[in-house]
Amino acid sequence: MAFTWPDVLRLAQGLAGNGDEASLRSAMSRAYYSAFNHARQWLTAQGVHVPTTGRAHQVVWNELENHGHAVPATIGRTLRTTRNRADYDDVLPFDPVGQAQLAIAQAQQIIAAL
Repeated sequence: MAFTWPDVLRLAQGLAGNGDEASLRSAMSRAYYSAFNHARQWLTAQGVHVPTTGRAHQVVWNELENHGHAVPATIGRTLRTTRNRADYDDVLPFDPVGQAQLAIAQAQQIIAAL
């Protein structure tokens, strides 16, 4: 079976089910990366060059919007903020259980739109 980025979303779902904060933070991060990389691949298939630097995140969501996918782009930007907080903040400004579930739902929405 070939690897796809939605496979990473299934991993996020499993992590969220563990319930401990480390797993929930990882679920948020994996949810973001599943959606981001799925969108990146979709754009590449449309002929868009996506850089391999940290700028890629901004480019993906901007280009997705430019290609008529404003709602998934907006969700992607929000999901990126969640991922950054989950990866870097010592204390989360939100409930990690609810936020992990929301991040997974948001990633599903982005993937479904593309």
